[in-house]
Amino acid sequence: MAAKHCFLAKMEAKTQKNPEIVQAGLEDFEELKVLMRTANDYSLKLTGVPQWTAWDRAFGQLEGLLASGQVFIIRDNEGAIASSISYNFDSEYWGDITQDNNAIYFYKLMKDPQRSSADDAKQLLMFVAYEAIKSGKQYLRCDTLQELPKLIRYYEKIGFVQKGDFSIQSVGRRGVILEASAETVSANLAKMLHG
Repeated sequence: MAAKHCFLAKMEAKTQKNPEIVQAGLEDFEELKVLMRTANDYSLKLTGVPQWTAWDRAFGQLEGLLASGQVFIIRDNEGAIASSISYNFDSEYWGDITQDNNAIYFYKLMKDPQRSSADDAKQLLMFVAYEAIKSGKQYLRCDTLQELPKLIRYYEKIGFVQKGDFSIQSVGRRGVILEASAETVSANLAKMLHG
C-alpha cells in the first residue's frame, strides 16, 4: 500500500508541474545563468568535462540570443527546468556550409538534473526539429566537445552524422559538428518518447 501511495504522490507531483515550452526573454537571463552553471556542474560531475569554461563569453552570447528571441525553455510552476537556443546561422564553426540557409542550429541544450525528467531534452529537441520543419528548413545542426563521446553517440542514435571538427583556440578545446535531417530526428525522438 505504501508503494502505491508513493507512486500516486509522484504522479500527482509530476502532473502539477505542467511543464510547457515557451520563448525566453531578457527577464529570464539570471535564471538561465543559474541553469547553465547547474548543467555545467552536472556535466563535470558526470563526465569530468565542463561544458563551458569561458563564462563571460557564454553569458554574453546567451544575453544576445535572449534579446533576439532565439532561446526556448521548458518551464514549470517553479521556473526553467531545461533550455535550448536555436537560430538560423552559425558561421563560427560551420563556415561556408551555413550559406545554404537550410538549417536550424541548436546550442546550449541544458537541463537541471534535479528538476527535469529524462524526456525534457528529447522534448526540446523535438520542438527544435518541429520549428525547423515548420520554417522549411531541412536540417538540424549542432556542435559538441570531442571530450563527450557519450553525447556524440546519443546524437548519432537519433540521426545525426558528424560533418567535421573545429578548434576553440581561446580555451584550447576541440569539438565536432553534427547534422541531421529534421524529419529523421523528429521521427526518432517520437519513437523514443511515445514508443
